[in-house]
Amino acid sequence: MATETTRQRLLAAARKVLLEEGLEAASVRSVTTEARANVAAIHYHFGSRDGLVREVVGEAARNLSAAWSLEAEDDDSIRLESVLETFLSSLIKNRPRAALVARALVGSDARLRNAVSAELARGLASLESIIARLEPELERRSIHLALCQVLGSSLLWLPDRALLERLGDTRYRWDDEADLRARWVGMAIGALRSGAPDHGLS
Repeated sequence: MATETTRQRLLAAARKVLLEEGLEAASVRSVTTEARANVAAIHYHFGSRDGLVREVVGEAARNLSAAWSLEAEDDDSIRLESVLETFLSSLIKNRPRAALVARALVGSDARLRNAVSAELARGLASLESIIARLEPELERRSIHLALCQVLGSSLLWLPDRALLERLGDTRYRWDDEADLRARWVGMAIGALRSGAPDHGLS
């Protein structure tokens, strides 16, 4: 019980520190201080600092991917809008996870990047299958490319609404998450149905 508690404290501390300091800058000392644990505990539970980082970020990617694997694949009432709403809502509701995943995908650790990509690919494959059933006239490659672009842009912007405001016109406020989500779904649908992955998202 005590061992599992230490492991969970390390994971929680690492999530916090990785978000605050970045995946590459975060130190073992910062994590162990936050977790009230020693360095040996990291090596015992995760093998190394990199092992801990892979576990934290991999878990974040698995959780996001799982949220995209909709159980209603055979439900005739499902619509493209609701599929994309679920997809984008998972990023908004899980901002810390989405931020960690985004940092891993643009980071220099190829092993971590590949592991995260593999996790996300499972969820994207589920979405792709559902969308192909809903929109049979769309080419599968176009669906895949559009989903990748939607994911890439949404991982960058949706976890941090303040970034939208800092880089954009200060008259535009995004304190209404429902409005932001609806607009993003509209852009995603445009990208999917246009057959051009960069439609409306560049």
